Amino acid sequence: MAKITIHVDDYGRSPLISKNILNLVKKKKINQVSVLMGFVEKKIHKYLANKKIKTKLHLNLTENKNYIFNRNKKDTSILELIFLHKDKRKYVYKEIDKQIIEYKSLYKKKDISIDGHQHTHFIPWVYKYLVNNKKYKITDIRYPVEKFNLVSLSFFLNRYFIRNLFAWSLLKLFSFFNKKINDINFLGILYTGIYNKLIFNNQIKKFKNSNIEILVHAGFTDKSEQHMFSKKEFEYYASPKRKTEYNIFIQ
Repeated sequence: MAKITIHVDDYGRSPLISKNILNLVKKKKINQVSVLMGFVEKKIHKYLANKKIKTKLHLNLTENKNYIFNRNKKDTSILELIFLHKDKRKYVYKEIDKQIIEYKSLYKKKDISIDGHQHTHFIPWVYKYLVNNKKYKITDIRYPVEKFNLVSLSFFLNRYFIRNLFAWSLLKLFSFFNKKINDINFLGILYTGIYNKLIFNNQIKKFKNSNIEILVHAGFTDKSEQHMFSKKEFEYYASPKRKTEYNIFIQ
C-alpha cells in the first residue's frame, strides 16, 4: 500500500518556528519532522522528542556555519562546499559528527535518519561520507531527486519556479554519483517558496500509488525574532508563503 509522508523541515531554527511546527504535530497534520541543532534551548527539542512522531536530523553545513578555512565568514555557501578541496573536508566531517552526536543525545536515538538544510547532504562527497559511515547507524538518508511534475504552464513565468529548476537540475546531476538507498519518491524542490493547496492536491492525485515524501516549509517566524537571523535569512523564514504552507495543513 502506498504511503504518503507530509514532512516539515527546520524545527529548532527558532522558538517561534518550532512552536508553529509543533502546532501541526499536535493536530496530527504532519507525520515527520526534521530538526536543526544548535539554535534553540534543549527544552524546545524535548517538546518534540516527547511527541510520537518520526524525526530526522536536518544537517546544517551552511547557515551560521564557518570553518577553519573560512573563519572570516558568517555562513558557508553551497558552492564553497561543492568545490571544497579534499584537504579541507575533514573540518566539515567534524561538524557532521558533532550534529549527529547532539541529535542522538537529545532525541535518544540509537539509529538515525538524515536530510540536509539546503540539501547540502546530497553533495556527492558529503553523501558518500554519510552512506559509508557505520559508526552512527544511519538507516535512512533523504534522496532529494524529484520527478518533474508541471502543475501549470504559468509557472514558467514565475521567477521562483525558474530558480527552483536550477536547484532541481543540480540535484539531478548529483544523483549520477549518489546511490539511492530507499524507495521513497521525494517532492519538495520544484515548488519551494511557491507551494499552495493546488500544488498539494495535484501531487496527492498524481503520486497516489507511490510511496511519497512531500516536503513543506510550514514553520515561520515574525519581527519579534528578527534579531536571530541575517537579513536574507529573515526574509526567507518570515515569508508570507511559509504561512500559506502552514495554513494548508492547520485548517
